[in-house]
Amino acid sequence: MVDSATISPAAQPFMVEAALYRSAGRGSERLATGSRVRPGDRIFMSFQASRNVHVYVLNEDDLGEVFVLFPLAEVDLKNPIQARRRRRLPGSRAGENLSWQVSSAGGEEHLLVIASPTPLEELEELLRDVPSAAEGETNYVSVPDPVIAAVRGIGGLTAEKNQETTLASRSLFSRVQVLVDGPESSVGVWIRRIDLRNPL
Repeated sequence: MVDSATISPAAQPFMVEAALYRSAGRGSERLATGSRVRPGDRIFMSFQASRNVHVYVLNEDDLGEVFVLFPLAEVDLKNPIQARRRRRLPGSRAGENLSWQVSSAGGEEHLLVIASPTPLEELEELLRDVPSAAEGETNYVSVPDPVIAAVRGIGGLTAEKNQETTLASRSLFSRVQVLVDGPESSVGVWIRRIDLRNPL
């Protein structure tokens, strides 16, 4: 039997529960993979873990461009996310809850949520250089190919040997497990995806 005290903190199991919602009037509607969204929809994520974790939410469009949706420089909520407290992502600004907004129609929206006991240095380095957005605006950072390759590595994903940048080879999301309803146990890095339909 292995003494838990001898296991490194990053290797200790933890629980994660995440869900995506659309604001609907005074309430909210839960979204799952395959749900339909429209321009103007306001979307947020409910997130909770049993230990402090660093959370990253990425969005990939049908052109293969990847953007960071969380963390954002201009919101109050920062990494690491405290244990055993349900949080609303992307956070708030000046006491007002913020949401991600669907800005245009066409194709699908692919969201990736990552929870790690330790910071993901490649993403952290990218985010350090992001200027703060003007009031009322949000700076979403485009993720370059080398960082995408690094994120593939932490998720146990393999990059294609073909160096051509195609949707099939570049997609960070295609081999990631779909987010399920309810809490999940993880060791190391927890990574899940949600695919939303956004037709014309």
